[in-house]
Amino acid sequence: MPDDADFEMMMQALAGDFLDECADKLMQVEENLDNLRNEAGRPGDSILRIKRDVHSIKGGGTPYGFPTISKLCHGLEDYIETTSDPNNVDVTDLQIFIDGISSIIHERKEPSEDEQEMLLKSLPSGRKQSGGTSIAKAVGLLIIPKNLQRKVISQELAQLGFKVTLESEPVAAIDTALVLKPDFVIVSMINERLTGIEIVNMFMAAKVLSSKFYAILSADDVKQSPELPNNVSLIKKGRDFSRDLLTFVHQTCET
Repeated sequence: MPDDADFEMMMQALAGDFLDECADKLMQVEENLDNLRNEAGRPGDSILRIKRDVHSIKGGGTPYGFPTISKLCHGLEDYIETTSDPNNVDVTDLQIFIDGISSIIHERKEPSEDEQEMLLKSLPSGRKQSGGTSIAKAVGLLIIPKNLQRKVISQELAQLGFKVTLESEPVAAIDTALVLKPDFVIVSMINERLTGIEIVNMFMAAKVLSSKFYAILSADDVKQSPELPNNVSLIKKGRDFSRDLLTFVHQTCET
């Protein structure tokens, strides 16, 4: 059985292999960015290939000691999802994400917590339907399973100028929130492992997240639940959905 020193050397070698593989994949990404710049082929095809390569990088970042690489890849995926129309995706924006990943690969070192927060908060927001830049009014974290409603909400918020980060797993969402420190959090009541109320209570138990704005997305009126903190909003699916969503996110800009 290998001792601690041998194990550490083995992990360093695996991390080095991972970074080398990332560098190879980024070369493919750069080729597709050039295709977008030169309008070679259909934009949607190039973006799909970029998403595929970036997604394959994302999975190895955290296990090999480079969680910021995973978060940058995640951010690029969020950018594309909230932009919606491939024709509105800006190559300059995508390059910012790729440059961030490339920088970590070149340094072969994970950024500090402060550097990570600054880097993630400086990433571009999703583009508007007109193709114009969304000037982020606030940063929002959506903890919603991957479905049509998540896509609709994230794109609507991007259109309004909010910077959106998407998570479907509560545990990953906590890590993202502790780094990103979003201004508001919208949580689906129905999740795979925990209810929306349980997730909100977990978040609010952390001092650094206790003063953020929270809302539960639900088809039912959960405001009467004794487990729900009084200052948590309800975004009710159905007729009043858009009104509830706009009322909630606008209050985050008034403070």
